[in-house]
Amino acid sequence: MTRILAGAAGREIRHLYLAELRGAFRERNVVINTVLLPVLLYPVLLWVLINGILLVRGQAEKLESRVAVASLPAEHRGILERLAENERIAIEPAADGAAAGARRETLADDVETRIAAGDLDAALGFEPLAERAGDFRAVVVHDSAREASANAGTRLLDVLRAYRDDWLRTRAAALVEPAEWDGFRLERANLATSAQMGAMILGLIAPLYFVIMVAVGCMYPAVDATAGEHERGTWETTLTLAASRLSIVTAKYLYVTTLGFIAGVLNLTAMTLSLGSVLAPMMAGDQERVGFQVPWTMLPWLLLGALLLAGSIAAAMMMVAVFARSFREGQALVTPVYLLSFLPVLFLGREGLELTPALAVIPVVNVAMLVREVLGGSLPWGPAALTVGVELALIAVLLAVASRVIRHEDVLTGSFIGGPMTFLRQRMRRGSRPPAEVSP
Repeated sequence: MTRILAGAAGREIRHLYLAELRGAFRERNVVINTVLLPVLLYPVLLWVLINGILLVRGQAEKLESRVAVASLPAEHRGILERLAENERIAIEPAADGAAAGARRETLADDVETRIAAGDLDAALGFEPLAERAGDFRAVVVHDSAREASANAGTRLLDVLRAYRDDWLRTRAAALVEPAEWDGFRLERANLATSAQMGAMILGLIAPLYFVIMVAVGCMYPAVDATAGEHERGTWETTLTLAASRLSIVTAKYLYVTTLGFIAGVLNLTAMTLSLGSVLAPMMAGDQERVGFQVPWTMLPWLLLGALLLAGSIAAAMMMVAVFARSFREGQALVTPVYLLSFLPVLFLGREGLELTPALAVIPVVNVAMLVREVLGGSLPWGPAALTVGVELALIAVLLAVASRVIRHEDVLTGSFIGGPMTFLRQRMRRGSRPPAEVSP
């Protein structure tokens, strides 16, 4: 008899689940949040972001920096020549009137005022040092709060560093034979492969957006499947179907979980392809290449992580959205769950973190770290197994609470006044017994 009931319940859930999916993909908002947003977000966002940065940088590079030079030592007049050779630097006159030691810079009294007023972008001054005759300190004055002034200061520093290197090399050549310089060489060797470099970068970026997109993929279906039915007045019609209430809610839960899972997988795929085609050429050095690719041997763990994350978020969102009587109210109730699902992951975007048993017991964070480890090509089996156990336990708890909630007729029909906290206070006190389920 149990097998017959189980088989009948399975058929009910399957038919209801497929009906929910068919209806969902006819909804424009579901398609946008579940398919189009994860697929198009990163290519479009990265394209706009990178082109915006390049446009702003190009405009900033074209601007001419107005700089003033004061107290320049006679033996270093070559600095003026180098500044004059730079097409992006225009030398403005500056009066040398400041007394040495009176201020930190030996610039004219009006230089700082001119920089603050925007009449001048930066200034270069020279202060003699008392240690030895001929020694001095070069001071670049600029206003970092203004982009034009900050760029002018950077350009001055670049010219000074290049001049200083040449000057030191000339002085050293007078003391050391040129051949002796070859006795100390500097080289850098990067042991990381292009795939490892890409995995490191992807592991820092992907977990946060992976969690966000899974939550986004679950949010609209969870609200539509519960509060949306209340608003349309179709819950009563749904409950009159020849299926148990548990089968109806289970089918809706599987439907929301599926859409969240699809959103997470599409999100990760789009991110990998976008980073590989857009960011890899920009992030590569002169002799380095960065390759973004998912280790296919770890693909089952990625799919499992997406499924567990979608299952837990879907259960939490449906559990609170069922109390809403309109779609807008459902969005308001689900928003805290949405924020709580990814806020802890914000603190994981730094290098050196690993999936440890302590992190494996924190919901959502454990899945984000699992995805990060998988993308890096390594996976600690103990914490990974603990992560799966914790997420399964969380889903079981959430579904147990949800099963108790759905036994109440007033909650399902939308006649209950209040939210989840009101329900907890009124219906889940010690000794209270929920009413028996009303057969459809």
